[in-house]
Amino acid sequence: MNFFDKFLGRWTTKKNIFILQYNFKYTYEEQIKIIKKEDTDKLCSYTLQYNSNQFNLECSNYLFEKKKLLLSNKYDVQKINESLLKINCKLNNDICYTEYLHFINNNFNTSVGFIKKNRSYLAAIFTSYIKIYSK
Repeated sequence: MNFFDKFLGRWTTKKNIFILQYNFKYTYEEQIKIIKKEDTDKLCSYTLQYNSNQFNLECSNYLFEKKKLLLSNKYDVQKINESLLKINCKLNNDICYTEYLHFINNNFNTSVGFIKKNRSYLAAIFTSYIKIYSK
């Protein structure tokens, strides 16, 4: 079993986003469905469905590429230990997104993310993931 197969299934998430400069808080919930694609020569290939949006997520040596039509982002994923992942994404020359995803168990995960511009924090993001059902 691939390390990322723990994510397979349908999840409900609650995300809290804090825009630090304006002391603004935004909260929303969404459903995520993660399916593993079997017909690929990549190390692992998954399809993510966020409500009505669908992304393809492919990884090779812990480098993820998320694709949606004309939108494409590359994520550098580091496995810190068996329960912690660090995800980095450079959004442009100045802005970087870093997220720490903590695996509590197969049914519950949390993450803390930060958006930074140069050396200043712009936003903090807290997310909880609860699995509704597997595969």
